[in-house]
Amino acid sequence: MKVHPLGRPRFRVVVVKVVSGGSFISTAMTTSTMKDGKTLFKKEDPK
Repeated sequence: MKVHPLGRPRFRVVVVKVVSGGSFISTAMTTSTMKDGKTLFKKEDPK
């Protein structure tokens, strides 16, 4: 989470499309509120 200079919290939203040839970022934006949604993929920590 990054804080805006005026003190408001800011969040990054990234939408990734997964296709047979690979993955790509469909859209990305900054928002001031957390978005509801479903996490389809969570990056695992390397061991």
